[in-house]
Amino acid sequence: MAEWKIGETKELLKTFIWTVMETVKTNPAGKQGKFVSLKCPDWCSALIYNKDTKKFIMVKEFRHGVNKEVYEFPSGTVEEGETPAEACVREVKEETGYKDVKIITQLYRKCPNPAFMNNHMNGFLVEVSGERDKQHLDENEFINVVEVDNPNDYLGSDDDSVMGAFLWQSYEQLTALKEQIKIADYYSKAKKAAFAKAKFEAKYKK
Repeated sequence: MAEWKIGETKELLKTFIWTVMETVKTNPAGKQGKFVSLKCPDWCSALIYNKDTKKFIMVKEFRHGVNKEVYEFPSGTVEEGETPAEACVREVKEETGYKDVKIITQLYRKCPNPAFMNNHMNGFLVEVSGERDKQHLDENEFINVVEVDNPNDYLGSDDDSVMGAFLWQSYEQLTALKEQIKIADYYSKAKKAAFAKAKFEAKYKK
């Protein structure tokens, strides 16, 4: 089967969030056309667990796309020279004020919308502890830090970030998988113990 051919690319509009690009492409049928895409830096988002309070941390922030405050997880842009994990730690410190920040694991790395975006969203499970310090926010950032028992209770609005919901779902899937592994390991050990006991009894029972 014929493949798409990618030709010349040019910049249409540059903003501080993304750059609008136009690329000439030829489809498998041989027809040429112009296609628009968004060139964006990678993003990161943090599902935060407070080791001391045993609660999850969310933020409430005004979002200009929907013109209202929404609950979400601390997130931001991966800056040049940073790894996604480094950017995540920085964002957590800036938005929450916690200094003791530890990456537990990466939950996912996905493209937000491959139809017209080229970047990736990186979701991490993060642990914090200790006292909170002062937030380090941009001029137009006004972020309230909220501790919750279950983030799912705060992700019910239609205007909530799909990436925030996906981050929580990824965590739930990981937790369920670990529980399944734990149960399977338990039964595997129990089965081995029962087999060893039966073998011992068969050998020494008179």
